[in-house]
Amino acid sequence: MADDLFTPDMTTIIVCTTCRRGEEPAEPKDQRSGAKLFADLESVAKGRANIRVQPVECLLNCNHGCNIALRADGKWSYHFGDLDPAEQVANILALADIHHAAPDGEVPWGKRPELIKRKAVSRIPPLTPARTTA
Repeated sequence: MADDLFTPDMTTIIVCTTCRRGEEPAEPKDQRSGAKLFADLESVAKGRANIRVQPVECLLNCNHGCNIALRADGKWSYHFGDLDPAEQVANILALADIHHAAPDGEVPWGKRPELIKRKAVSRIPPLTPARTTA
């Protein structure tokens, strides 16, 4: 399954399914905010050729759930936290579209959806060289 994260020409939205917000109960796990965010994103992104949604357990930013990451082969990766599933699904998809459209995955602060601008946790350089066309 890990190899699926490196699908060429596709941005992957990685969603922490174990994230909880505030005093949210730990059980049942499928009722956590992260699991709900994953289900909502997966449903809305279904059928889109340029974006896929991948669940993971824990992105290590537990005090600031919900967390997602954006990644694509040869592009910058981004980690965002403190996302409210009730208001961020459309913003996350818009962010993924910007990431996908950028040749290097660069998502400039000024182009990010307003509600997600200040939610970046980290930016990670590409693991592989940027794709070039001959």
